[in-house]
Amino acid sequence: MNENKPNFLDKQTLIALALIFMAWFLWERHMRAKYTPQLNQPSPTAEQQPVREETKKVDIKKVKENFFDFEDDVKKVTFSSKGMGIKELELKSYLNREKKQVLFESVSSLPFFEITKNNQPLFFNIKALGENQIQGIDTKGEVQVLIQIKDFSFSYTVNVKKTDSLTIQVVNKPVEGATGLVQSLIAGREPGLGLFVKTSKEDKRILFSKGRKEELDLSQLEVLGLGGRYFGHAFFNESDFLPRLEFRGDDDFWRSQIVFNFPQTGSEDLSLKYQTFFGPKSTDVLKTIDPQMISWVDFGFLSGLAKIILAFLKFAFLLTKNWGLSIILLTVFVRILLFPLNLSAYRSMKVMKKIQPEIQALRKKYKKDMKTMNEQMLVLMKKNKARPLGGCLPMLLQFPIFFALYRVLGESFELYQAPFFGWIQDLSLKDPFYVVPVLMGVSMYFQQKITPTNMDPAQEKVLRALPFIFTLFMINLPSGLNLYILVSTLFGLVQQYYFTKKD
Repeated sequence: MNENKPNFLDKQTLIALALIFMAWFLWERHMRAKYTPQLNQPSPTAEQQPVREETKKVDIKKVKENFFDFEDDVKKVTFSSKGMGIKELELKSYLNREKKQVLFESVSSLPFFEITKNNQPLFFNIKALGENQIQGIDTKGEVQVLIQIKDFSFSYTVNVKKTDSLTIQVVNKPVEGATGLVQSLIAGREPGLGLFVKTSKEDKRILFSKGRKEELDLSQLEVLGLGGRYFGHAFFNESDFLPRLEFRGDDDFWRSQIVFNFPQTGSEDLSLKYQTFFGPKSTDVLKTIDPQMISWVDFGFLSGLAKIILAFLKFAFLLTKNWGLSIILLTVFVRILLFPLNLSAYRSMKVMKKIQPEIQALRKKYKKDMKTMNEQMLVLMKKNKARPLGGCLPMLLQFPIFFALYRVLGESFELYQAPFFGWIQDLSLKDPFYVVPVLMGVSMYFQQKITPTNMDPAQEKVLRALPFIFTLFMINLPSGLNLYILVSTLFGLVQQYYFTKKD
């Protein structure tokens, strides 16, 4: 029996792992207690809403507000006579995490995309013109609005008599319990609502975590998107006039004003066109409305790779009709692509293990002359065709895929509430029973056991703890991501067995 062989399950290591797990558990409980949303508290009424300077300006005149209801196969909409805005909109085919139909509901007396003229509120008489058209004419006869309705979009044509400016008000109240990216990673929750702005000069994204405030004043607005990861509402301009955006918001209340300042041409009538959108942030849906809108889906700095992965998953879904199986096909495809590199890495590690006694001898012989020792090691490795970093390359190539898939699972509507089988009914959420991350950790441990290594005993002991630490890190991340790593590790086990038997 070799008494010098490192024993992973010694007392000190077990104590260290227990302390790591305890620290992680206490930290997560602290974050949950600090950021848990108060879902049982009733929403504030219009009278209880905080009085803001902006709302005082809007409610100058006390005019009776009337409503016009519209319904088709996709949605139910209530239009307000106040500014031809949308009071509320319900998506009939989509459910939120609480299994309720997705509802866009305006704040207090301020409907979505309300139209005002020269900072004065307008009230409209609304009527239907056809199956998917409604018309609104303001009570003074100065502004006429025609809305063409199709699926998730509303195409506006606004004709207005001579005026200095026309403003579209966009008011919103972010969801309760909105959290930032760090809290979403730790507790497995989605971040709060985000803002996307596209002008003729730049794109800007803002994620509203707790306590964040922001003020914007941007010209030449093309697209404005507000929403969470999977649903949102948006404005995009189709007029020759490029409006200005004035935005004020925090994690409690948002107020945007899209201001059209018309040129002084002497013409009596002016016209502008724009679209609004209420619906899922699906790349397929957004593409049909306007190609610019695809930028609203945020895949981060690896967006190019994320789009390739999403395209592969969509193709695989056509074959499998199951997003979990599509992720498995993606995993197998990636492992097959990396097979030559993995084979080369295995051979490199085997050579390094073979010449390890000679390396130790050189270290002992030239321990006081580092320069000569390094030169002699290079000669030794070149002679044996050894590449000490060759085993790391396949792992490094996996990291971009890992992070890109994480963004796809977190941002792609296609994988929102996508079931796999059994207890996994949403691949974009964590495994409710932690089965997949635990299996992933166990398989990683056994893969390490059969992988040749040239490390010294102390380094090897640290390496043996990595599967357990990585399991704790992954336990609250999407089950689809855990599934990818589990299948990849199982593939690696089979591959390692093949390499060993072949030699």
